[in-house]
Amino acid sequence: LLARDEAEFRALKAALFVFTDQSRMVEFPPLGGARARRGSRWPARMAALHTLASQDDPLCVLLAVDNLAAQWPPSAIFDSFHITLTKGEDMSPDLILEQATMWGYERVSMVTGPGEMSMRGGILDIFTPGYGYPLRLEFFGDTLEDMRLFDAMSQRSKDSLDQVELIPAGPSIPSPELLEAAAKKQALLLEEGLIDEDQAHDLAMLLETMSEPVPPAFFYEQPSRLDQWLPPKSIVFAPSDEDLRTALNEMEERMVATPDSEMGPLLTVEAALEGVGSHRRLVFRDLVMGVGALGVDLPERALSTHQELMLDRSL
Repeated sequence: LLARDEAEFRALKAALFVFTDQSRMVEFPPLGGARARRGSRWPARMAALHTLASQDDPLCVLLAVDNLAAQWPPSAIFDSFHITLTKGEDMSPDLILEQATMWGYERVSMVTGPGEMSMRGGILDIFTPGYGYPLRLEFFGDTLEDMRLFDAMSQRSKDSLDQVELIPAGPSIPSPELLEAAAKKQALLLEEGLIDEDQAHDLAMLLETMSEPVPPAFFYEQPSRLDQWLPPKSIVFAPSDEDLRTALNEMEERMVATPDSEMGPLLTVEAALEGVGSHRRLVFRDLVMGVGALGVDLPERALSTHQELMLDRSL
C-alpha cells in the first residue's frame, strides 16, 4: 500500500490495525520525520527489510511514497550479515559485542531501545531489530546458557528462547571489502561532480570512524530501490500516476528544504515511478460524493450523537 503523504500514511495504518494481522504487516514511515537522534530510524528500517527478505508468506507492506525515491542497501545484505544463536552453543560474548559494534549497535549502560547493547559480567543485553523486546543472553564462560526476552523498563523476564537471529542495526557494514568499495564509490562521485570536496572529506572521515550510519547511496556500489526488496509477484495498491508524481514532486521540494541526512541523495521522480511500474498495480482514487456530475448526490444533515443516527430512518 502506497501512501501519498504522512496524513494518508497514518490513516491507512489505523485502518490496517483493525483489519490486518499485525504480525504480517511491515511499514516504512515517511522520510525526514522527527527522531530522537541521528540513526534512530535505521533499526526499524533494517527490521522491515529483514522481514521482506526472510518471509515467504504474504505480507502487507505499508510505505510512504517518498521511500520509493530513497536508496537502500542491496537486497542480499542479510545473506552475509546475520548471526544465528542457539541456546547451549559455544559462542564468545566478546565476539558478539565486536560484531554488533561493526553492525551499528551502540553500547550503553542500560538497554532501552532498538540498536543498543549492554554487557555486565556474563550477561549481554542486546535489542536487535525485529524483536519487540530486548534479548538477554546469559553466558558461563563462552557457553550460551540461557536466552530470553525481557521488559526494558521493569527488567522482568518474558519469553525464553531456544534460538535467536541477530541482524545489523544500521545500513552500512564496515567490512574490509565494503569499505574499499565505498571509498571507490565516493571517489567516483567526486570525479563526476555529484559531491564537492568538503562533502568528500566529511564522507572520508565518516568511513574512517563509522561513528554514525553512512547513507547507502554513498556506501554501496549498487544501492537498491525499495521495490527491489518486494517479492516478484507483489501487487501494489497505489494512487494514480498523476497523484504519485505530484506527491513525489512535493516530497522533492520538502527534502531540499529539510533533507534527511540518514538517507542521502534521492532518486529522480522518474526513477521512483519506474520502480512502481515494475510490479502489478491496482490504482485507488479518492471517493467523491455529493458534487453533481462527478459523484452521487446524497441528502446530508449534521448529526451530533450516535443516538440521532440510529433514530433517523431516512439515513
